[in-house]
Amino acid sequence: MPGMVGQDDRNGGSACSGIYKVELMYRTNVHPDNRVQIKSSQDSYRILFDSWNMNTIEHIEEFILILMNRANQVLGMVSISQGSTSGSIVDTRVIL
Repeated sequence: MPGMVGQDDRNGGSACSGIYKVELMYRTNVHPDNRVQIKSSQDSYRILFDSWNMNTIEHIEEFILILMNRANQVLGMVSISQGSTSGSIVDTRVIL
């Protein structure tokens, strides 16, 4: 459960009281046997192309992140940035 850093701290106290922790959660309804596996660049191209909005693909640059497990199975995708025809700015802090 999210809470304040230092609150109920089991490591012997904290100098960071008043700072909130952030938790990121991932849940899926897809059984591991049914996940798409990326084996080549063509697989990733097909997955990305199938997910793109065909009404905007020619005039909006978009950066989409494919999230995979160690077996190269797709866990999910997220749009990180949308730009114009000339580029899309990506902040690495958003990804990391």
